[in-house]
Amino acid sequence: MAVLEKIRSKMGLLASLIIGFALLAFVLSDFLTRGRSILGNNQFQIAEINGKKVQYQEFDQFVNQLSEVYKFNSGQANLNEEMVNSIREQSWQQLVDEYVLGDEYRAVGLSVSSKEVLDMVQGSEPHPYIRQLFTDPQTQVFNRAAVLQFIKSLEKETDPARKNYWLYIEGQIIHERYMAKYLNLIKKGLYVTSRQVQKEIDDNSRKVSFNFMAVNYSTIADTLIPVKLSEVKKYLKEHAKEFEQEASRDIEYVSFEITPSAEDFAEVKSWMEKNKEEFFTTEDVKQFVNMNSDVSFSEKYLKEEELMDSIKPLYKGKVGDHMGPYFANGTFYMARLTDIKTLPDSVKARHILIRPENNTKEAYDKAKAKADSLLVLLKKGADFAELARNNSADGSAREGGDLGWFREGQMVKPFSDACFSAKKGQPQIVETQFGFHIVEVTDRGKEVKKVQVAVLQRKVEASSATQQAIYQKASAFAGNNNTGEKFVATLKKQGITPMRATYLTDNMREVPGLPNSRELVRWAFKAKLNDISGVMELGDRFVVARLSQVREKGLPDAEQVKDQIAFLIRKEKKAQQIMQRLQQEINATPSLELLAQKESAKVDTVYDISFASYALPTAGFEPAVIAAATVSPVQKLTGPVKGNNGVFVLQVFAENTQELSRELVSTRLENNYLNRANYEPVNVLKKLANIKDMRSKFY
Repeated sequence: MAVLEKIRSKMGLLASLIIGFALLAFVLSDFLTRGRSILGNNQFQIAEINGKKVQYQEFDQFVNQLSEVYKFNSGQANLNEEMVNSIREQSWQQLVDEYVLGDEYRAVGLSVSSKEVLDMVQGSEPHPYIRQLFTDPQTQVFNRAAVLQFIKSLEKETDPARKNYWLYIEGQIIHERYMAKYLNLIKKGLYVTSRQVQKEIDDNSRKVSFNFMAVNYSTIADTLIPVKLSEVKKYLKEHAKEFEQEASRDIEYVSFEITPSAEDFAEVKSWMEKNKEEFFTTEDVKQFVNMNSDVSFSEKYLKEEELMDSIKPLYKGKVGDHMGPYFANGTFYMARLTDIKTLPDSVKARHILIRPENNTKEAYDKAKAKADSLLVLLKKGADFAELARNNSADGSAREGGDLGWFREGQMVKPFSDACFSAKKGQPQIVETQFGFHIVEVTDRGKEVKKVQVAVLQRKVEASSATQQAIYQKASAFAGNNNTGEKFVATLKKQGITPMRATYLTDNMREVPGLPNSRELVRWAFKAKLNDISGVMELGDRFVVARLSQVREKGLPDAEQVKDQIAFLIRKEKKAQQIMQRLQQEINATPSLELLAQKESAKVDTVYDISFASYALPTAGFEPAVIAAATVSPVQKLTGPVKGNNGVFVLQVFAENTQELSRELVSTRLENNYLNRANYEPVNVLKKLANIKDMRSKFY
């Protein structure tokens, strides 16, 4: 196919590479020269980044530009809600990257010259994006001439969408180069000192095997360790950084499912019975299905194993045989056998693609005329492969237009239909969205029986009357339980367990488990604690919710985290009690086995533990115990050691010191630094930028 069509087809794979480095779309110079739009009216402010106010209009430009790229890539005039949300998120990342990274690039004096851009696109070592776009999928050979030809064709291009699409690709390459240069600057400044290498060797060269016993914190009941609110507040103040939080909300809700009533089932069944005679006898069954069925008529011919199990008996019938109505998976079905053919499972074909230069009628007429003339030459005996190599706009031209073997449905429908109905060796012209194809079937696979079946289906859905009845039920519940106290009391009285959603953030697109519930998220951030929502229609249900928890950004209120902090305080108090008791017992009984007997604990053994060990095989994640063991002398009782799950006493009985290569250790540390340099600098810059995200005001 044509180059831009190849770009489209590969965009799915390319997107994952591009998006990761996406800093800005379209205009190459925008990245370093875009002015900051500072408007006085804060109602249009959508963000604050590095102390600079960002207005909605600027963000909307990112969204519109990226939307046009996606429309061009997909060939769709409109984008669905899911895609729009995805584009907004990508646009947000681009905006943040420009304000955060763009400032940083300017500060360190980075630039990307036009010569660099030319080299990345047309040079001896083109960028991987360019290499991927202009590599023949069949031969896997990069076509440098195609790059030059395509860029030259842009000078005459009249479709602005095509030019903008190419500028988008070019822009991503440039911004990736900025990122690479910036990270390389950081990496060049990283090195490992000899003292670091020696410490790493000291920490990891010694391996120990030891016995240990543990007294779990659960051996002391929580009720024996009271915690005052004043203690919670003091702990929160002393550990403020550990408890800093983003703004979030918790809700609990009840849902009223919108499900069909018995009357709805009866109505659809009655309709099917009423219309089955016409469906079974009409001459234009395709039109009847398209006008009356939930799913359009399928012209595809299927083998027996490709049919739905419920209609497989028709495979052995004759044209006109029918089945139904029958009910399955919430839908009523009727089926009718409309045709039987013997068709190949696959065909082998070759083609010549003549693509119009643009979307004008003149260009299409010119392309059609050229296709007609080539067909005449073929019928006179011209060599198909030679004509394909000299005239086809598809990548298969290099192979003489050969497409190899393919199954029905693998190609676009007009092309596939023509190939599977054509006779071998008879070229014909087929028009598709790509242009005009002169196509010739060169071989046909094994012929098998296939059938075409018309299926009329009607899903049973809740009628307007049913939906209204369910809405009235939900509305009555909301009206009768319009305070938090009433809401909770009614659920308890009726034995209803509400659904809960916790830690909702203001930019979440939906509540987990509730599709299309952005409206509910926005309500949660406007409501006050214990407020009750009105009835919201979310997908296939009506929802009434209560705002059960409010967390503002920053340090939480002590009441909100008192259970969490009380647990930590109790754990610390328990540890002190256990450690004091064990220390006295160690002084009196310097034997691990006797100590374990007194504490009704068991002695466990672990082998070959080093400072780099992650966990103890029998005790889990206990870094403090591992650290103590690796520096403990052999045969000496060590402890008590405060661990995550209890207090430990241990005794090393064997040690093994291994020689570690300074060179290998140094290389490993350097590689670790280099890997971290790929993401940590960017994360730090974004954190320091103190980004205030206000998108929830608009979406």
